[in-house]
Amino acid sequence: MREILLCAKHDNSRNRPYRQQDSTWSYLVCAGAAFCQAVNMGRNLSFGVLFPVIIKQFNLNRQESAWIGSLAIALMFFAGPLAARLTEIYSCRFVAILGVLLSAVALLVTSFAENVIIYFFTYSLMGGFGSCCIRISSFLVIAKYFCKRKPLATGIVTASSSLGLFVFAPLTQVFLDNYGLQNTFRIFSGIVLFSGICTVTYDPYVEETDTNDSGSKVKEQAVVVEGKRKFMDCSLWRVPTFTVFALAYAMYFTGKTVPNIHLVKYAQEQGISFARASRLLMYDGLSSCMAGIVTGFVCNVKFINPCFVYQAGAFTSALSFVLFTAAASYSWFALFSVFSGLGKGITIMTSNLILLTCVDNERRATAFGLVNCFLADKLETYAPAFYFAAAALLVCSLLPFLLLCIKVHKPLESEDESNQTLAASGEEILRETVC
Repeated sequence: MREILLCAKHDNSRNRPYRQQDSTWSYLVCAGAAFCQAVNMGRNLSFGVLFPVIIKQFNLNRQESAWIGSLAIALMFFAGPLAARLTEIYSCRFVAILGVLLSAVALLVTSFAENVIIYFFTYSLMGGFGSCCIRISSFLVIAKYFCKRKPLATGIVTASSSLGLFVFAPLTQVFLDNYGLQNTFRIFSGIVLFSGICTVTYDPYVEETDTNDSGSKVKEQAVVVEGKRKFMDCSLWRVPTFTVFALAYAMYFTGKTVPNIHLVKYAQEQGISFARASRLLMYDGLSSCMAGIVTGFVCNVKFINPCFVYQAGAFTSALSFVLFTAAASYSWFALFSVFSGLGKGITIMTSNLILLTCVDNERRATAFGLVNCFLADKLETYAPAFYFAAAALLVCSLLPFLLLCIKVHKPLESEDESNQTLAASGEEILRETVC
């Protein structure tokens, strides 16, 4: 049975010319996506600042309170296939606006909740899915609007998440100190709604050059050719690079979210004040932002292999998580936060770039959405949680070495010629990730 194809033809009803890749408008889209991503991820990753306040207000233990933020972050990734599918059926603009509205409403309703159970339905489930829509559409629209400068644009959007953490960590503390928990949620709701203005730049009519066929142009419009729609393209698992990095991506985020939720409270238990502990996330975010941008420039160099850069970043993150458990003073906590941020910025930027470029354009949305559904956070303790996180990151830094062992001696049996191209060895695929 044939699958849905992304039709490569223009809509005659459109009078305006199509947007071009790597154009001035593309950089405007990049700026809009970066701002949306900064607000979306910065707010979510700053949950560690809200964590102690929620514990105190509802008289919860730390395990129960941690689940609120954990579920929100988990759903932000786990709902990736659904959000990616929506971008194919409708457009990145539609999905981004939907995500903004869901997140804003979720935060507003959460501000009126008097029972912590409501938080799980509003902040965690509704807000988590809204954040997923914003995140997925932000990266997919970058993949559509950029070709030659795709690594740099991906680095900018990736770095904006860390910049958002740098801004929202201290901002959340200021709002909590001056306005309380409920009003903080309401202010966040307004900020998220304001960020939705940037999504109007996501014009779905863009001429996209398929990296497997330089003469083809792909428009963001799904057309049913024959048969039923497929939610997920299983042929993706035949691509060695995608399979390895899907597993590595899942392992990385399993460990990566632990410090975002527990670091502030853990530092408090080591005798550091709440105000100083919350600034640790700011240091993490700033260093991660800088690392993401620099990595974007580095990966734009032809002879640089993003796979090896990814491994260096993942190993750096793993080492920093182990060092957190040995920190005895605020200075050491701050230093290890910077160290952790550098590893995160490098790892997230390169993994996003590889996942957006290791498959053809028609399967890109499915690939990027599918790989996000593996991610979740189940840890509820502090020092053991950091050790487990470090172990997960160490494993994900070693997984890409499998690509060096993969040798495909004959092309895959498939009607699609692009599958044969992608059946090359993992190392050869990786060299072609930069457009």
